[in-house]
Amino acid sequence: MLRFLAGQDPADRAVTGLVGEVSAQSPEFRSWWSGHAVRLHTNGTKRDHHPVVGEMTIGFDVLAV
Repeated sequence: MLRFLAGQDPADRAVTGLVGEVSAQSPEFRSWWSGHAVRLHTNGTKRDHHPVVGEMTIGFDVLAV
């Protein structure tokens, strides 16, 4: 979504500032961002730790109408 937002308005100072700040602090992000590896996530799993119920793994599928 960040790359999508950056593409929508390349002059958006908030987005370009964020990308610049994170790029300066993270070699991994800098490599990922410069690689232009963009893909749509249509299915998969998300893992999260909820403070009340604990570890959760949730499967998802995107429905394109």
